[in-house]
Amino acid sequence: MPGLLRDWNEELQTTFEMPRKSLAERAVRDRSYYKIHADYVNAAAKGVQSILDGNILAINPGEDKKTHMYIWNNIFFSLGFDVRDHYKELGGDAAAFAATSTDLQGVRAFATLEDPKLNTLGMAIFDYRGYRVTAQSIIPGILEREQEQSVVYGSIDFGKTVVSDEKYHALLEDAAQQLKMLPHNVISVKDGVEQELKLFTSYEAKGIVGNDGRKYVLDLLRSMPPDVHYLEDAEVSETAKELGYPRKFPHKLSALRRELVDQFCESRLVMFIQSTARKIRALITEAKEKNDEELIKQAAEAESELSLVFVAVSEDREIETKNKIVQDAIKEACAEIHSIYEDRFVIKFNPDCFSPNVKHAPSENLERQRRVVIDAAEYLLTNQIPEIVQSFKDCTVQPIDGDNLADILHSKGINIRYLGEIGKRVQDTNSFARPLVLSDIVARSAKHVIRKINVQTPVDQLVVSTSHILNCLFSTVSEPSPVASHAHKKSSKKNGKKKNSGVWATLTTASLWKSICEESAYYYGYHIDTETLDKFLEQHEIQKTALFRRVVKIMGVQIVARDYQLDSSAKKVAAFTEDDIINFYPIIKHHQPFTVDAKKMIIRGQHAMSLGASREAYECISEAINIMTAVYGVMHPDMPQCLRALARLGHVLGETPDALNHQHKATVMSERLIGLDSGNTIIEYINLAHFAFGALLIPGSLRPLYRARYLMNLVFGEKHPIMAQIDANIGTILFTIQEYDTALKYLQSADAISKAIGEPRKLKTGLISNLIARTHAARGDFRAALVAEKETSSIYTELYGKNHQRVKDSGEYLRTLTQQAVTFQKKMLNPDNNTNINELFQIQPPPISALFDILNIINGIMIIGIPGLSNLAALEKEQVGTAEESKATDVAAQLDNETLD
Repeated sequence: MPGLLRDWNEELQTTFEMPRKSLAERAVRDRSYYKIHADYVNAAAKGVQSILDGNILAINPGEDKKTHMYIWNNIFFSLGFDVRDHYKELGGDAAAFAATSTDLQGVRAFATLEDPKLNTLGMAIFDYRGYRVTAQSIIPGILEREQEQSVVYGSIDFGKTVVSDEKYHALLEDAAQQLKMLPHNVISVKDGVEQELKLFTSYEAKGIVGNDGRKYVLDLLRSMPPDVHYLEDAEVSETAKELGYPRKFPHKLSALRRELVDQFCESRLVMFIQSTARKIRALITEAKEKNDEELIKQAAEAESELSLVFVAVSEDREIETKNKIVQDAIKEACAEIHSIYEDRFVIKFNPDCFSPNVKHAPSENLERQRRVVIDAAEYLLTNQIPEIVQSFKDCTVQPIDGDNLADILHSKGINIRYLGEIGKRVQDTNSFARPLVLSDIVARSAKHVIRKINVQTPVDQLVVSTSHILNCLFSTVSEPSPVASHAHKKSSKKNGKKKNSGVWATLTTASLWKSICEESAYYYGYHIDTETLDKFLEQHEIQKTALFRRVVKIMGVQIVARDYQLDSSAKKVAAFTEDDIINFYPIIKHHQPFTVDAKKMIIRGQHAMSLGASREAYECISEAINIMTAVYGVMHPDMPQCLRALARLGHVLGETPDALNHQHKATVMSERLIGLDSGNTIIEYINLAHFAFGALLIPGSLRPLYRARYLMNLVFGEKHPIMAQIDANIGTILFTIQEYDTALKYLQSADAISKAIGEPRKLKTGLISNLIARTHAARGDFRAALVAEKETSSIYTELYGKNHQRVKDSGEYLRTLTQQAVTFQKKMLNPDNNTNINELFQIQPPPISALFDILNIINGIMIIGIPGLSNLAALEKEQVGTAEESKATDVAAQLDNETLD
């Protein structure tokens, strides 16, 4: 009803608890929960904007502004500052700021459990105009009683006094098992009496029973193990010490990501299985060498029992074996991988093992528990980071902007604070990741500095301060802002009292850059030694427009869409004015509900795709899209990726019209939901052009590629493997329509970019080189064609050896080129009246089907025998016909109008 306040907590918890036994029940439950959660986040966003605009009164207006709390529309809001010195020993305001993010990670972890038996609060974090605001749903009755009376599990005095409840133990046991948390005993002191209690989570987690009878768990900021590399007094591995860890950090709440915990536990399980099997096999080999029949028999029994042990370990069950050989092998393997227990495989984490406020029971082996945490942090440094850096060098992972980079790092379990470590490893390479990583370090450091300035800036000066900060960063400001003094005088006359003009007014280009360099060194551990931003960008080949776009985006600022003069020649004039700042918008972080069934179908489809079962994969992805449509509706940010996969599978299966249709939908959704200039949208444009080419819309397939190229220049710059892919696509299509001069420019650009970024030589590189040779030959430049084809032959020989068919084909084409060059030279030196210029070019261009195969490989699709090429074969007969060219142009124009206008 209009004007009626919604009970967000009741709606969220009711939909969360809906039955989920059957697929139909889960679809109804997921749809309801998704809708309520989306409404809740939208309502909270409006509340945050109203609070910072001063339109909502705090429930404690007499206290300091940083401690203000608000209740609006049945949502509780708090600011990200250290209230009542709760985080004083952990880093103050910096720790309070970080605690909200780690708490949200805990909420996400508990919300993704298979059968959650505990309720978590609806939670969302908003970064808006320099403030961090946390929105939470309200537990029934929590405001009517003291905190001491509410908490039945956990601690409210930093671990000195701990309370525990057997009812919560039964509920938390499964959660702790899935989240790899180690149950541990602690000593609680109350009224001078010590008591040993069992905890399944960190002492910070609090269990509260609401008036609605539900059991809630909150304050989940220590759900994941601590990152010892950022605890100054913590013990770290020798490898970490060599890299300068542990090091000082703004706060002591750094935690490892859940993705890292899962991958580390999986790697340790593999090591345990390999080590145990290796020891048993070594014993069998030794027994055979000694010809000891009894020992051979015992070892064979141990080997047969080993498979049962491995199944039990992988399913996280207790190992039951009485075989002495197996027991000894397990003990040795446990010692090798630093298992929590000596006689069985247990890799779990005690989140409190490095907490000085917690007193553990004497029975707890803290040394072993800490060793596991140290090993996990070392795994991040010695395995995950080198692996991602090598992926960048090999161009197997190709992030386009900072958002893509963050998603890729998070999928590997790497926290953003390790950007500096990655930056050190790529700064001396020619990898495309160097400008991307280093520009993101600068952008994020600038965000930290600007956030502190915005908190101290009056609301009425926020627009002028933002334009001044952007001028300081991207233009040259050598003196404090004259606008500030004018605004200060104007506001003083209007209000009749003195008013602070803000810290921003004293900023200059030099002072802001100095602050950014200091923040980069302090937070990311990356030292910038250049004097100005321009020198830094020039040194690392970073495009200024890309950095500008990234800074504005993470600041949450909307600006006027116009050409800004960011080049050095125009620096004497301010690039930004107050009129350029349109609006500020909140950066929102929250738990995004998802449908588990669709996710499982996607994983199943990806597995089928990896096995080559394209039809089964197509059906799985189609079913996933149907489930997502039933839950989310027709538009959702996760759907473009599924539609793209469906389009690629349809293309592989020869269903080109369907592939083009699915890709068209994916492109439109990506534009609307992810962003017109996002990295995902660029990929969608490339795929759209590819499938349009397959549907015979040859000239019409160029426009999406030109659009993608423009966006790549805007978002990143030239030297990126995606740019090489775009240029190779454009060059191939232009070659198809016999625009040889323009095609040559794009093909050479693709080849030059691949070499400039150090992309390894592979099949795609050889195909581009072969196309360059054919383009030169079509233009009559046989000398250049021979050089290019020799490089092609070299690449194929390096990849496949001398006896491969591609090497033989390249050698044959080299001989044809040589013969044609000789014939061409003779006829040019001895022309006669019967010489026809067309006869001089006897080398026929490859058929369109062959060019289509090349385009498939360039875009990452390897197909053997495409059923849908019959139409292309028919087109080959009329390749040079003017009627067909006119028809292709008309269809291309139709594609332009339907997809991009």
